[in-house]
Amino acid sequence: MAQQKGDGPVKYRGFLHALVTIPREEGVRAMWRGLLPRLMRIPPGQAIVWAVSDQITGYIERRQLEESGQLQPMRS
Repeated sequence: MAQQKGDGPVKYRGFLHALVTIPREEGVRAMWRGLLPRLMRIPPGQAIVWAVSDQITGYIERRQLEESGQLQPMRS
């Protein structure tokens, strides 16, 4: 249910009205239109979040071990 722009009449009065009107006018499949593309966007984004989180966690752990003397600093 996208937001309507312009001065035209409002098609849906609310969530429940849209939930009843969309299947009646466009069919039940219209309720699921666009779901697959949205679901396909989730794994790449989660992979990026996981990779960045893993790198930051590793960096923090290395710094704490170096400061406590349990790990020698890496030299390049």
